[in-house]
Amino acid sequence: MTIKVKLLACISLLTAAIVAITGFGFYALRVEAEIANSIVVDRVVPMEQLKRIGDGYAVDIVDTAHKVRAGALSPEDGLANVDRALSSIEGHWNEYISTKLTDEEKKLADHFAEIKLQANEGVDELKQILAAGDLSALATFADTKLYPTIDPLGTDIAQLVDLQIAVAKQDLVDGNVLTGLLMTVMTTLSVLGAGVAAFSIWTVLRGVIRPVNSIATAMSDLAG
Repeated sequence: MTIKVKLLACISLLTAAIVAITGFGFYALRVEAEIANSIVVDRVVPMEQLKRIGDGYAVDIVDTAHKVRAGALSPEDGLANVDRALSSIEGHWNEYISTKLTDEEKKLADHFAEIKLQANEGVDELKQILAAGDLSALATFADTKLYPTIDPLGTDIAQLVDLQIAVAKQDLVDGNVLTGLLMTVMTTLSVLGAGVAAFSIWTVLRGVIRPVNSIATAMSDLAG
């Protein structure tokens, strides 16, 4: 094997090792980023959306009904508050169902959607009462229908939030397992890269530098 071939072989091996380690490093970073992004986008953000949906019903609408009944809000302002709450609820719900849903989560979401339609029918009745400014009807509604309309939503919201937490924990476990695997592969590639570097140095010393030195010595002796 000529010196030229030996040098080209060493350079090729080192280049291949560097490309492999660098490429896998970028791949590992991308996978880690996807896992973290999935946990945030598909689990943490939906929990916030579900909380806002629950607060929209349990706090905004219920609180508005009681404030109007107590005279702290006018029926017109109460109606406006309920409309804003419903608009916010629908916006957050549409954002939530556009995220990645597991099969179990989709079943719960479909069930919640059915209950939400029933609850909205009760809220529509509340809106009609507020639009009419009928405080007597509002008192009756608050005493007999308000909580039966809103309370069933809380159970499904709680189940969906618990599911988000459980899936996020499982995603984290899977991510840690994958991280361990990636680290093992990265370590193996690094060891192989170090071996290639050591072999290349040994080849250059033995197959390139030593013959060159021998030639230089021979030429020096010949010149002498």
